[in-house]
Amino acid sequence: MKVPFVKNTSKLGIDIGRVISVTDSDHGKGDLVSKILRNRISEQCINSVKFLVNLFGRENTFIVSKCGSKMQRASVAMLGLNDFYNRTGLDPKNVYFCFRRSGTTEYLNFKELRVPHYAKTSKQLQGFGKNGAKVTDNRDVGKGAIALKLKLTHLIDDRDDCLISFYKEGYLSKLENPEKKGALIHFGPRAYYIDDKVMKKMWYRCDGNAHNEAWANVLNLFK
Repeated sequence: MKVPFVKNTSKLGIDIGRVISVTDSDHGKGDLVSKILRNRISEQCINSVKFLVNLFGRENTFIVSKCGSKMQRASVAMLGLNDFYNRTGLDPKNVYFCFRRSGTTEYLNFKELRVPHYAKTSKQLQGFGKNGAKVTDNRDVGKGAIALKLKLTHLIDDRDDCLISFYKEGYLSKLENPEKKGALIHFGPRAYYIDDKVMKKMWYRCDGNAHNEAWANVLNLFK
């Protein structure tokens, strides 16, 4: 295994936009809600997340995504439409959203997502309710604050600023020798190696011209 990992201790966060979904859930042209609802998650992604859930444990594998309210609800409906929870084993209540990539770490609590009007089928409704996805009640917190609250040690994300928040504002920065306990996994065609002398020790590049190629590179880190 090329990354630090401790069974029953390591905790993983996975982004949605351009990681699980090929559609960016944060910004872009056109009607993003319609785009993400039409998204079909690749078999490579499903199989990769299933492997990671089995490795980290269902209770230690999370989705951590930053987007606006409409896209939060659409993302959860999209996961349900793809039967994501049943196919991967990821627990629907381990899905967390925030409104910023980075921010304060104070006053963080979570609340249930409101069910969108278009979610009517059992699949669309899978990830909602008291045992479903949650969103931060403080709009000024980012992914680092969620990582701190949940004690996450690993993150797979396509954005460098989210990975930096995950480390600097999160749980990893509180640990001694964090490079031996966690990993910042930069995903997708824009992935690069960071120059920061501390973070570069735990920064892993999983690039690839194709979405499936990037996921294959992620799996190689954990085998």
